[in-house]
Amino acid sequence: MSTSAAGPPAIRYRAQQKDRLDLAVVDRANGRCVGEAVLNEWSPANRSCNFRIALTAAGRDRGLGTEAVRLIVGHGFERLGLHRISLTVFGHNPRGLRAYAKAGFVLEGTRREALRFGGEWVDDHDMAILSSEWRRHRGRPESTCSPVSPPRPGAPHPPSTS
Repeated sequence: MSTSAAGPPAIRYRAQQKDRLDLAVVDRANGRCVGEAVLNEWSPANRSCNFRIALTAAGRDRGLGTEAVRLIVGHGFERLGLHRISLTVFGHNPRGLRAYAKAGFVLEGTRREALRFGGEWVDDHDMAILSSEWRRHRGRPESTCSPVSPPRPGAPHPPSTS
């Protein structure tokens, strides 16, 4: 993963970091930058990395976040050959939680009350998506309706209806 070394010092510094890919999120309607999407903490041995996205107010509530998530995750799997992309998202970010789930990220765990924010305790959620999941739904898991899968080992079983 690399970017051009041209530009201001901060951009040149980022370009020298080979474990990340920083991209601008641009609103096609007006050509303005409304955020960033980043693959970082790249582990070549595990073919995995972390993902994060940040949008300005101008980039929210129009589907740009979900579109950006799908585009960069698709790039990670289809062009970079990643096996796994993971992220953390705080519970006070419902937009992020929705966008990640809509793109196919799966909740893997929660650190309860991990952050003090605005005088309240907030949970921190771990989510990830695997290349096999991406191949199956291409960032649109709702389009792959399948029969109910069996519960994971250790998960409670639903009550019997018979």
